[in-house]
Amino acid sequence: MSADYVAALVIAASIAALPILLAALGEFVVEKAGALNVGVEGMMLAGAFAAFALERLGLPPSAALCVVVGVGAAAGLGFGVLTVSLRCEPVVTGLMLNTLVLGATAVSFDALLEFVVARDGALAATLAVRGVESSVLAAMTVGVGLVIAIVVPRTRLGLRLRACGYDADAARATGVNVGRLRIAALTFGGCVAAAAGAALLVTGPGTFVEGMTEGRGFLAVAAVVCARGHLWRVVVFALVFG
Repeated sequence: MSADYVAALVIAASIAALPILLAALGEFVVEKAGALNVGVEGMMLAGAFAAFALERLGLPPSAALCVVVGVGAAAGLGFGVLTVSLRCEPVVTGLMLNTLVLGATAVSFDALLEFVVARDGALAATLAVRGVESSVLAAMTVGVGLVIAIVVPRTRLGLRLRACGYDADAARATGVNVGRLRIAALTFGGCVAAAAGAALLVTGPGTFVEGMTEGRGFLAVAAVVCARGHLWRVVVFALVFG
């Protein structure tokens, strides 16, 4: 293989890994809090569909991103309430969420296509957000990673977060509201997962496809599990999966 081919392969793999890495960064925070979010796949798919739908409806990219993050926050918050407050089984709840989002986005996608065709008389499948440079996406991912790298090991909030994951009973004894912190971590993870789904539209086909996440959410969870609590390993495994 030529050096140009290898370089092109590495660049393509790195771009493909960005949505996985972004979702994995959110799951890393969730894992540090002692929780598990198996619904990352569904949250990514919801974010991808929301970004596509909002672009088709003419919303500016910045406003669309805010709504996408809000969708992820709602999904993460709901998952947190079910699994932390109501103590539902997280794996079953996550699989239920993934299945629900898969069906809901498929039905909503067909309805959206009918609406756009009726409004415009034709369907332009490509996304304006496709023009966003991959370097911007990479900078956003790096920014999220740097914030996590600073907050988790070096701040009081990060200490409480790690205490929840290491020994929840000891954390409660020191006055930490473990349940509230875990729900907050899951909400953050949902925000990042939805943003990762929107990012998939940039690095992927440029339009929404039913089930387009294709297991990337599970790869993000796997990257965190394989990393065994080390942020730099999350980056490595996400790049390998990409």
